[in-house]
Amino acid sequence: MSHNMMLMPHNKTAADVIPQYSDVKQTLGPIGSPCPVCASCQQEFTETRPPKLALRIYPLQLSVPVSFLYRICGSCTKLYRKGGKTRDGVLAAIEKFFMGEQ
Repeated sequence: MSHNMMLMPHNKTAADVIPQYSDVKQTLGPIGSPCPVCASCQQEFTETRPPKLALRIYPLQLSVPVSFLYRICGSCTKLYRKGGKTRDGVLAAIEKFFMGEQ
């Protein structure tokens, strides 16, 4: 699966690599309630399937510095941490979820 997501370089912040974030001095948030489903597989979070990892998305197409936090379940976290094509699959699913395609 392909996606248009880039991983943040290790030991870097959004302000270090994204121009519209370079002057941000304070943050506001979170705003809203956490999504009740995994952003990758869309399985509902439960007591036996809690969120295990949260990924912050910085949409580069926006001119304002806003980010979105997406939580994923343990199964998707394992796939993400495996790297390679399995990570790409998780990122592609999150991107589709972010874009409203899933």
